[in-house]
Amino acid sequence: MGYDDLVSFTLGSMYDPGSWPLFAEVLQEVEALSDKQDAAAALRALRIRLGGLNHEGYPNFIEGFPGVACSDSDNPESVEAWADAARASDREFPYFGRPWTWFSSICEPWPGQDSDRYTGPFTKTTHNQVLVVGNKYDPATRYRGAATLRRLLPKSRLLTLEGWGHTSLFLSSCIDKKVNRYLLVPWLPSSDATCQPDVVPFAQSQSAPESAGAKLPLVIPPVRRLGVGD
Repeated sequence: MGYDDLVSFTLGSMYDPGSWPLFAEVLQEVEALSDKQDAAAALRALRIRLGGLNHEGYPNFIEGFPGVACSDSDNPESVEAWADAARASDREFPYFGRPWTWFSSICEPWPGQDSDRYTGPFTKTTHNQVLVVGNKYDPATRYRGAATLRRLLPKSRLLTLEGWGHTSLFLSSCIDKKVNRYLLVPWLPSSDATCQPDVVPFAQSQSAPESAGAKLPLVIPPVRRLGVGD
């Protein structure tokens, strides 16, 4: 088990707080291993137990991610810029800043483009008021981005999940209720609102609800090497 494996599986598990007790157990098991073959077997078991292998025969996230991210963004013309940015990001966000930066390096070069992508301004008054939802401790989509969007969009509201994991879907019945109401009827909170998660990691013995996602998104394919490609 190498450094890149540890970062990869840790980042993947952070997506689903319901998996944290299980992941802690697996880390403890791996730490006690001295044989590389045993460590590899433990990693395979981890992926199976967390649902990382339950996908279609050919997962297209390798193409799907850059197809969106590269077409919707402006990027440097030299790949060296990613190396500089990755080092800076890792200083600010140790261990995880580097891989998140390298994710978009495939955009140099990227042959596709979206001619009608919206580049702003993001301060226009929209026809319908916008409900912005942010998870306070999201490992992939920082909460401060939601707070910034709330500040930019006139008459918008910010709905905050005081929880963990990626996005808020199925993590809080309070969030689900408010979001569903916003989508189904013309309703918006009179002011910014806050919801609590349904499951608190390590505080409850029962497993996370099935709807919370027994499948864990392993966002960094283990075959990639951090510090080189990720």
